[in-house]
Amino acid sequence: MTVRRLGPTLPASTCASERADIAVARPERVLGSRQAPRGHAQENAADSSAVEAKLKGMEDAWVKALVNKDQAAVGNMIADDFAGFNPDGKHVGKSQLLDEMKNERNTLSSATNDNMDVHVYGPNLATVCGTTTEKGKDKDGKEFTRSYVWV
Repeated sequence: MTVRRLGPTLPASTCASERADIAVARPERVLGSRQAPRGHAQENAADSSAVEAKLKGMEDAWVKALVNKDQAAVGNMIADDFAGFNPDGKHVGKSQLLDEMKNERNTLSSATNDNMDVHVYGPNLATVCGTTTEKGKDKDGKEFTRSYVWV
């Protein structure tokens, strides 16, 4: 399981640099007063769709950063109080994750997310569940494929 921070008020989270962007504005405020107000259910559906698309994009950016061993991108995506597990099942914080990434001897040729399911519980709380499949070579040049199920 990987937990990333979405915002300062959220217990589970995603991206420090995206905190301001993830707050969902009401569509009539974004589009101006010319648009007729919509019902609460329609508004929530539109808000949920925007949040879902944003979070899926952030998850895709995460795996791209892992493939590219982009420590700066990963560092910007996770909060200082990040808590997660590495591929060996060891509990790691932000600095440990970045250190392990720096010293990683395996190389990834690809990583893809699949079956991403987003649940929006409110304007400041959502979860994403899915699978990631990674392909690459280990430190000895042996090819591997591994899959993860995550929340």
